[in-house]
Amino acid sequence: MIANFVKNLIDGAKSVLVIFHNEDYIYPDRKDFRRDARTLSSDFKAVGKDMRRALTKYHG
Repeated sequence: MIANFVKNLIDGAKSVLVIFHNEDYIYPDRKDFRRDARTLSSDFKAVGKDMRRALTKYHG
């Protein structure tokens, strides 16, 4: 059950990252879960950093 949840979470994150592609973000690699987790973590950190930068730019 948890494995299915994790698989769906990773697949959903992969879909979002592919839609909003940018060379700054790393695409998930489906060969190894640990590699996926590290990759998604770095992607989420990069997305969060860019969102904070955009919010600061537009809202002071």
